[in-house]
Amino acid sequence: MAHKSEISLLAGLTSLVGAAVTGQFALRHIQSIQAVGPICGDGAEPHCAWCPATLALLALGLVLLTLSAGRRQVALRQCAGVKSD
Repeated sequence: MAHKSEISLLAGLTSLVGAAVTGQFALRHIQSIQAVGPICGDGAEPHCAWCPATLALLALGLVLLTLSAGRRQVALRQCAGVKSD
């Protein structure tokens, strides 16, 4: 059975990969509409779903990796017999 820190690590890395993929789609979308008019989110134009999805996945990935690192530190301290404050 996988530990919570391993699950958080895998989920965080998966979210970062998702952020990279959606970021590529966002860039391609911006490049495709830039030639015909205003950029997505510029002025009265609403943002497409790619931009917020990229930011959400990036933030989620960073939070999950931070949680994973914290859980690993706690586990290492417990193995070493160090008491936490």
